[in-house]
Order: sequence, then structure tokens, then C-alpha cells
Amino acid sequence: FKEMGRLEEAAASYRRALAVAREVGSAANQAVILANLAAVELARGRTAQATSHADEGYRLARDDASEALPLI
Repeated sequence: FKEMGRLEEAAASYRRALAVAREVGSAANQAVILANLAAVELARGRTAQATSHADEGYRLARDDASEALPLI
């Protein structure tokens, strides 16, 4: 969706994926999804939300899923 400029749909898709990643307890997936969601929010001009998602994703990767750091 993001590549097609359908940013609202991309954000919704990432939020659904994030809910699943949280449900199964995958910190690595959460970190990557949060980075992607941050990129979408930045493209939408929502810098505060983008920063929040990016910070949360980085903290998750740093603390619980270092293998995800190169991906975010």
C-alpha cells in the first residue's frame, strides 16, 4: 500500500500486523513493523507519531531483539 501512495491503508495494515506480533510476543517483528509504521506516518506528515513508533521499535530491538536492529 505504501508504495502505491495508499498511506492510510498501509498504516492500518501495519497496525493489524503489530497487534498480531504483540499477541504472539515477537519483539523482532514488532520492532520492524513499528519502523515501517513510522515511515508511513512520516510520509503522512505525522512526525510526532512517526517519532513515537520509531523510538518504540528501536527500544524493542535494542532490549529484546538485537537481531532486528539491522532491519530498522
